[in-house]
Amino acid sequence: MYSLIFLMITLLSCAKENPTQYNTNNPPVQRTYVLHVPPTYTGENDVPLLVALHGYTSNGQQLEQSTQLDVKSDEEGFIVVYPDALAYYGSTMWNAGDMYEQWTNGTDDVDFISSLIIKLSMDYMIDSNRIFITGHSNGSFMAYRLACELSDKIAAIAPVCGQMVSNNCYPENKVSIIEFHALNDLSVPYNGSNINGLIVPPVETVIESWIGRNQCSLDADTICNENGVVGREWYSEEGSGDIVLYTNPTSGHNWPTHSNASLSGNDLMWNFFEAHPKK
Repeated sequence: MYSLIFLMITLLSCAKENPTQYNTNNPPVQRTYVLHVPPTYTGENDVPLLVALHGYTSNGQQLEQSTQLDVKSDEEGFIVVYPDALAYYGSTMWNAGDMYEQWTNGTDDVDFISSLIIKLSMDYMIDSNRIFITGHSNGSFMAYRLACELSDKIAAIAPVCGQMVSNNCYPENKVSIIEFHALNDLSVPYNGSNINGLIVPPVETVIESWIGRNQCSLDADTICNENGVVGREWYSEEGSGDIVLYTNPTSGHNWPTHSNASLSGNDLMWNFFEAHPKK
């Protein structure tokens, strides 16, 4: 892999309307991202970093608007970055592994995200033990791939509406996981599907595979059961690498927001991240 951190980085703009850009070699194009720094950031203390990955055909600005993670960032004081995937055949997508290797011409998005984390850690006071990933749909697929291949940097991930499709998953360290998935998701079905040759396994199958990787308890505790929303948690034997799965019977292929404030997806996600730094 080409290490992007050794490339000259050109900062063009920090405005939300004009995403920050820098050049990469793999492929030789300009990569962009939207960055949100909370007003409480002073540069005196380390703060957490959340990398939020958009879905197929979307972009970072759209994810920023639809998730309202900036609001949570301002409340809790973490930095959030929304990278942009490259476009192939007119549609943006992350190389999350399997068929995506072919569909994206082998673009090294793992190296892109790794180098982006390194760059932001040079530009800001980032707590290296509190770097987290979330993503929606194809971004959720990518979050799982990053957990597999960047476990040296990532403490925890929060996949939303998307399972792991990468077949090459041998993380060096445990990565804690909180996943949100609707039982009636038609775009990325809970029980798996075949999307133009991309085999998407059932959510339960993916969770079971990570229970083994993280050496978690085989039996889950029910931590939530409200209005059809069920939360289950599998605890890691060594106190890191816990896994939580929230299911909703009716929320479809959407970001996990609920009318009941106690079930706010952003709140649940961040509470989990807070409790699961890298060890």
